Amino acid sequence: MDSKIDIEALCNDRGLRITDQRRVIARVISDATDHPDVEELYRRSSAIDPKISIATVYRTVRLFEEAGILDRHDFGDGRARYEASPEAHHDHLIDVETGKVVEFVDPEL
Repeated sequence: MDSKIDIEALCNDRGLRITDQRRVIARVISDATDHPDVEELYRRSSAIDPKISIATVYRTVRLFEEAGILDRHDFGDGRARYEASPEAHHDHLIDVETGKVVEFVDPEL
């Protein structure tokens, strides 16, 4: 769960065209250690490339999700959160006080 997934390489493997802005967004997602929503992905991406718009982030996230590169999660806070699609199944616990997401594996679940 802590291993970094190379989103850009997955795009290449699936034949997706990778523009400079998609490359920035892919790297931001690959580097994420949390489960950011689109607004947070936009904040991080636009800090690297100020020309990236929120619409570009939404379109890119949707494209990556449809290609099976990203998983979308609803942790009950009204915001869709994203993470690179893991190679192995894992589950999530959410600290209801802090909102922190903890990943874990339990074969019985």
